[in-house]
Amino acid sequence: MLSSKNSRAGRFEALEDRRLLAVTTSIQGGNLFISSDAAGDTVLVQPGLPGQVLVNAVPFSGYKGADADIKIDMNGGDDTVTIQNLLYKNLDAKLGDGNDDLNLQNVTSGGNNKIDAGDGDNS
Repeated sequence: MLSSKNSRAGRFEALEDRRLLAVTTSIQGGNLFISSDAAGDTVLVQPGLPGQVLVNAVPFSGYKGADADIKIDMNGGDDTVTIQNLLYKNLDAKLGDGNDDLNLQNVTSGGNNKIDAGDGDNS
């Protein structure tokens, strides 16, 4: 016989919808590397304190500014990548398949910009 203390009715509350962003960021040799999974992601890159860059508001130290390369590989999905107010040397952006947006706002590049938007409705 079960005691009433040990029997409980199972009740669950529904949580709000959540979207997990799977963006990986690193600084190697002063250069910025950003990659993502095949899901749609949003990335915002901005300057931080001297020697830092912010990616989705997270600071990464060791960024070498006007001498830095930025390499982005979003691996598909409907992605939005925005780079604001940043100095860099070369940009190599691979957005992958999907409906992607790449926004370069008030940036200064001292080298080459290579953009592969992949298949999809891109801007």
